Amino acid sequence: MPTKNKVATKYYVFFGKIDRYDVLFSSNINHDIDNRHQQHDEMEVFHYLRVIKLQGTCIESDERDGDRLYITLYGEDRGSNSVGSTLADHKVLDKDGIQKWRKIRGESFPVYDPPDHIGHIDKVRGENAWNIYLWLPDSQFDRIAALLYSGRQTYAHLNELQKGRHKFLRWIELSTEHPAGDEVE
Repeated sequence: MPTKNKVATKYYVFFGKIDRYDVLFSSNINHDIDNRHQQHDEMEVFHYLRVIKLQGTCIESDERDGDRLYITLYGEDRGSNSVGSTLADHKVLDKDGIQKWRKIRGESFPVYDPPDHIGHIDKVRGENAWNIYLWLPDSQFDRIAALLYSGRQTYAHLNELQKGRHKFLRWIELSTEHPAGDEVE
């Protein structure tokens, strides 16, 4: 029986100094409700859009020092990836819908398949720049806006997961504290 080729996985941590941001909040009636072919009972009547775009420069990084970062934060609760998600939401089920179990050293453990990332990272072709996209729960937007509006320098601490040729964002942390611990200019 042929074996599956494992995809090489690497982790990378880098920091960014945020030098610009744009915030967009929009509220409207869902334009699809007027289209009879798009209508269905579960269609949301109101459409809300929340976007924060951050721009910055990589710092404290050997490989990416000086590279530009374009981080786009979208606000929406996305089902099983939302804040209320638990491990039970990520059970691995067999064809009959029964949870799978794995035996390790004679002891049985449930099998789960939780998400391994919260966003995507793409290299900007021909430039020393990176586009980063992630979805956040709406509840985080007020906190992020308050941090940005504080007037203090903001930094991003990012953790990247690389699987083969694809890069994903595992976590992001926004802070007014310099990654080196104190402000170094």
